[in-house]
Amino acid sequence: MSDTPLYAQRKTGLFVGLTALLVVLDQLSKWWVRENIALGSERVEVIPGLFELVHVENTGAAFGMLSGQSWAMWLFIPFTVIAGLVLVSMLRDLPDDVVLEPLVLGSIFGGAMGNFLDRVRVQGVTDFLRVYTEQPDIQAFLLKNLGSAEWPSFNVADIAIVVGVTCFVAIEIFGRGRHPQKEG
Repeated sequence: MSDTPLYAQRKTGLFVGLTALLVVLDQLSKWWVRENIALGSERVEVIPGLFELVHVENTGAAFGMLSGQSWAMWLFIPFTVIAGLVLVSMLRDLPDDVVLEPLVLGSIFGGAMGNFLDRVRVQGVTDFLRVYTEQPDIQAFLLKNLGSAEWPSFNVADIAIVVGVTCFVAIEIFGRGRHPQKEG
C-alpha cells in the first residue's frame, strides 16, 4: 500500500489519466487523417459551407507561424519540454484535494504532448479540422476585417490546449482565494 494520501493519488491520477486519453485520441485521429485523406488536396465535407476535414502538415507553431523555417523545430521541442516540466511542477504544488485544476493541467499537457509527438515523429503537426464560411455576407465581413473567411486548420491537441488554457485563466481570475496557501 502506498504512503501517498488518497487525495494526492487522485490528483495525479486525474492528470495522468486525462493526459493519456487526450494523447491517444489526438494520435489516433491524426493517424486516421494521414491514412484516409490526401495531403493538401482532399476535403471531406461534414457541415456544408461551415466545417470539413482536411489534411494539412503544419511545420510551424499556432496559425502556421514560423512555418517552413528549418530551425523552428529546434525551438518547439525544448519549449514543449520546458512547458511540460512547468505543468508537472504546478500539479505538484496544487493542494491534494483539488479536482478541476489537475484536469485543466492535464488538458494542456495532453495537447502539448500530442503535438510534440508529431513534431518528433514527422517534423510537423497534422491538422485536419477546418472551420470556414461560404455565407456571402459573413464571408465579406470576415475578409474585409480579418483577411480570411476561415480559421486556420487545427486538431484534437489544439482543442485540448485551448480548452485547458481558457479554464486555467478562468480559475486564475475567478477562483483565486478558493484554496488556502500551504504554510511552509
